[in-house]
Amino acid sequence: MGRAERSVLIIGLGVLGLVVLAVVAALALGSTEPTRFPEGSPEDVLQRYLIAVEEGRAEEAYDHLSARAREDMSFRDFSRYVATAGQYPSERRVRIDRAVGDGDRVTLYLTVEFFYGSGIDFNRSTYERPVRMVREDGVWKVDEPLTVL
Repeated sequence: MGRAERSVLIIGLGVLGLVVLAVVAALALGSTEPTRFPEGSPEDVLQRYLIAVEEGRAEEAYDHLSARAREDMSFRDFSRYVATAGQYPSERRVRIDRAVGDGDRVTLYLTVEFFYGSGIDFNRSTYERPVRMVREDGVWKVDEPLTVL
């Protein structure tokens, strides 16, 4: 095999390697489209809360908190948290796996995945996080000021 043929082979293998890495990353990250939940459901309210926080809309997010959660954290403190939440972006995916409970109290169990690195150093960290939801005046509310997720 001549020098030119080896160069073409090496380039071809490099391109193939990059394609394989791209496919693995795409499969690991999954779909970027959020799941749609029935309007007004605990899952829908939590999803809207998380999106509002992510997009820096503190007032909207705070409206999704229960009276108890608002007692735990003033709007002033909450808005500071929301303002800093987007300063340190990370690749994160939050999936609502299941709801446990009935009546006016439900716990949603989330799987939170963080993705970091790239190529060969691509890593994923996963953990489960319960979130309490409560129905107040017929509307579902997040029953804790989720400042860490």
